[in-house]
Amino acid sequence: MKTILKPLAFSFLIIVAGLSAAPGKSARILVYPFENIGSPEYSWLSAGMTDSVISDLKKIKGVSVVSDEERRRALGEIELEMRGAFDARAGSRVGILTGADLVFSGNYVVLGGKMRVLCKLI
Repeated sequence: MKTILKPLAFSFLIIVAGLSAAPGKSARILVYPFENIGSPEYSWLSAGMTDSVISDLKKIKGVSVVSDEERRRALGEIELEMRGAFDARAGSRVGILTGADLVFSGNYVVLGGKMRVLCKLI
């Protein structure tokens, strides 16, 4: 499955590199953990996918990544307002609280030995 993740991360990096290419402008990005929407046996993939995207983003000049600790702190602030799974409104709110310019999130499902990944850039 590593071959699936690299093109995904590469495509995202091209988008982000274009956004951060403006002179004197840097992009602060919050990478939200990927959500497994399929069989629980593949939940372990979430951390690896998220870490891979974060690692690749950190290699881009002019891009900073919101730390997991900052994300958790901001999420704790809105936890009382919103219960349940991640949605675009919660992601946007956490992004604002952490000072992120962009929020990158997604979900995945593994069916029949193939993985389908859906990414969102907010």
